[in-house]
Amino acid sequence: MEIQNKVKKLLVLRTKADKAEEVLKEIKLQKTELQQSIIDELKANGLSSVKTDKATIAKTVSKRLVIDDESKLIADLKERKLNDYVKEQVDKSLFLSFSREAIKQNINLKGTSVSESEYISVRINKQK
Repeated sequence: MEIQNKVKKLLVLRTKADKAEEVLKEIKLQKTELQQSIIDELKANGLSSVKTDKATIAKTVSKRLVIDDESKLIADLKERKLNDYVKEQVDKSLFLSFSREAIKQNINLKGTSVSESEYISVRINKQK
């Protein structure tokens, strides 16, 4: 297959994938809204579950701690001698922007290596 045909096929596939992603996004949104509606109805009727001929739906609650003030949490964990839950680490989101500059400036950082990946950049031509 010559490159022109491959490019045409790639553009068709990208368009199909974009449309499929839009459809999937809409389906996921509808699913989330419907699930919330079922939860609300279960709560309103004082039910923890409902059974149909196809499935049993049960309302469950999941709880987890949310970190509101990391420095206070770290101090509290250390005070309680729970040091295993505290560690020093690189902030990956901040490091990402720095790493781009380090590569441009050819700065070699210990413990790192440069990973390369090839990809295709596609820019759709404007119709005349």
